[in-house]
Amino acid sequence: MSRSAPGGVRAWQVGVVLTTILTIVMNVLANVLPIGGRDTGQISDMFPTTVTPAGYVFSIWLVIYVGLVGYAIWQALPARRDHDRAAAIALPVMVANVANALWIVAWHNLWIGTALLLMLVLLGALCTLYVRLRARGPAPDRGERLWAWGTFSVYLGWITVATVANVSIYFVDLGWGGDPLPASAWGALTLVVATALGVRMLRWQRDAAYALVLVWAFIGIVVAQTSLWLVAGTAVLGVLVLAYVAAATPRKPGYTGAT
Repeated sequence: MSRSAPGGVRAWQVGVVLTTILTIVMNVLANVLPIGGRDTGQISDMFPTTVTPAGYVFSIWLVIYVGLVGYAIWQALPARRDHDRAAAIALPVMVANVANALWIVAWHNLWIGTALLLMLVLLGALCTLYVRLRARGPAPDRGERLWAWGTFSVYLGWITVATVANVSIYFVDLGWGGDPLPASAWGALTLVVATALGVRMLRWQRDAAYALVLVWAFIGIVVAQTSLWLVAGTAVLGVLVLAYVAAATPRKPGYTGAT
């Protein structure tokens, strides 16, 4: 990963830039063409689940894409060519970018099982880079905290939510209604799991950005699923739990990296 491209730029820096461009282009084409004759929202409407949030929630993708572009530029600067953490996460960033682009193709062609597998690849890549990014080492500067830590905390938080949604959609596509439990019970259970992950991230890394993404999604679920009292109530409870843990968890006195 240390090989240099023309001009002294590292090959991994170029790879991150190119795969980020691929991701952005594919997501633009998904809605401009659109791929498969359907935009992303229309496909979500085809597979309603008990944990599908209100449509406005998906605007978080704009924040993620701005962050990805910002990170691609930040890591491509000459000063970052010997940046250990940027180099360490370059491969999982590229894998995540390619998985994102391929997920768009699968999703828009209604290859739901393939889309789920690609979502799991994306989730795995983000988990890998998250751990590497927060490994022990020199304290991150403001640029790294914003473009690397901030971007990938939000991205991982949203893909956690999206993975839950994709699993639910996969079972809807199979025609499984959730027997022997009602669909709302399964929806509530997934929200409990997501809340537990948020609590873990707050206690482990004091990662408010990750938890805020879950809160954003939970509020959207309450808005969209008001008729399902069990799901909406569990989402409200999740918001309250995350807010309490965030307030009760003391901030680290200084940077220590992952533990």
